[in-house]
Amino acid sequence: MATISQPMRTGVRAEPIAGQKSQAILWWAGAGVFCWLLQLYIFGSWWYYGDMKRVPPGPTPVPQWMDLAQTANTWFWGAAIVVTLYWWVFKPLFKTGKMSVDGIFLLGFWAIWWQDALPNYNNLPFNYNSAMFNLGSWSCHIPGWQSPGGCLLAEPLAWDLAFYIVLSALAVIFGTRWMQSMKSRNPNMSTPKLFFNYFVAIAIGDFIVEMIWVAMGLYHYGGMPNHLSILNDTRFKFPIFEPILIGACFVGFAAFYYFRNDKGETLAERGLDQVNVSSSGKQWLRFFAFSGAINAAFFTLFSVPHILINLNGDAWPKEIQELSWYTHGLCGADTSFVCQGKNVALPRRDAINIGPNGEITMPENAQVPQLVPFKLTVD
Repeated sequence: MATISQPMRTGVRAEPIAGQKSQAILWWAGAGVFCWLLQLYIFGSWWYYGDMKRVPPGPTPVPQWMDLAQTANTWFWGAAIVVTLYWWVFKPLFKTGKMSVDGIFLLGFWAIWWQDALPNYNNLPFNYNSAMFNLGSWSCHIPGWQSPGGCLLAEPLAWDLAFYIVLSALAVIFGTRWMQSMKSRNPNMSTPKLFFNYFVAIAIGDFIVEMIWVAMGLYHYGGMPNHLSILNDTRFKFPIFEPILIGACFVGFAAFYYFRNDKGETLAERGLDQVNVSSSGKQWLRFFAFSGAINAAFFTLFSVPHILINLNGDAWPKEIQELSWYTHGLCGADTSFVCQGKNVALPRRDAINIGPNGEITMPENAQVPQLVPFKLTVD
């Protein structure tokens, strides 16, 4: 990386205690290195074991309007990635020879791509439309992954990556500037109120945008808990907690970026000036620190709550199960798994499960459990 430019100093300045050294940058950078290595391992396994291949849409015809909308969506967000990387990363680098803090922060969002399908870690609460361009998914190579068909989630690569390094990153960068602007206009506004306003804006925006995406057929939330969802018996089923978790997650992102000390260092960068490395080394530390902080916020405020809530998931609506481009080998027709429901045990890959017609399905080399009788004698 090139030499970094002077960061924009926004947000609240927190002065360090005299003589006290901060190790935050080292801890966050260490977490970031771990997350990048984990992502490289997962993606490498996805390629090495031959799971990086297109998941077909199946026999159900895709409506022409939906096909056109999804094609336009893919090309739009693919172009958005190119424009965003040029404007925020390469343009400052080419013009000044220096990488901006905003650009490095934006690139840090690339490190959370591996978490995209973590809500499906234990069961099948959501799925993408396999009619879009995809190469399957890396999810089945996430350590400990339990639900079946993790590599059949049909990740829409261009649009999916754009959600993180375009939508999410820019929503945080511009959101922190918006909060700083509010603070400048009203110095008496408290920090909690600033972040609450940001939370509400993100939650409302997420609800509107996601309802549009669900209507376009880009994905479905069929397996989410019915008591926490709306439009339950349709393909438009939507979990009402989704905007809340997204809002909380983005507040976490923004907190790392909003609060600055007198040196312009964010929460993840504290102590960078005390580290005795080259300017290039400090840039790498900043990059890995942002990657670690962003992963931590996304994992604790979005992925884990989703996994826990979805342990009480409900059955996919009939409108979803009859569309092959929504099921594509995960459950239902032409698979070995019944789609989930409250009266159905959570399916597990490489385990004895219930088939789509109620039959018991046994994977290769599986053994039927044997009754262990009570012990009737004393040693």
